[in-house]
Amino acid sequence: MGAEVLAPDPTMLDVRSDSTPDSQLEALMRAPPFEEPQESFPEIHDRRENVLKYVDDAWDLLDPIEQEIIDAYFFEHVSLRKIAARYEGRFGKTWIAHLRDQALAKMRVRLEETM
Repeated sequence: MGAEVLAPDPTMLDVRSDSTPDSQLEALMRAPPFEEPQESFPEIHDRRENVLKYVDDAWDLLDPIEQEIIDAYFFEHVSLRKIAARYEGRFGKTWIAHLRDQALAKMRVRLEETM
């Protein structure tokens, strides 16, 4: 039961809107005097790419079973009971919930350390 890690859709990273400056210079020119300029598209894009790297790094800390549980629960929207059934009675719903919470705690700690 290998967990397939879903790659983010590259179009989701494109947060450009009509009001988002295309460069730092444009952001600076648009900013009112004595106010911080709005983030430009390249700055937003770089920050989001860094966040994805941090999340990927935290994901790699998880055991394969933890990855499978997180993937099934959050991305496939499978209930804890059905995830437990995938393991043919080796784990109960409560233990699956414990493993999910443990995995999320590991990721949270790693993200707090790196961000």
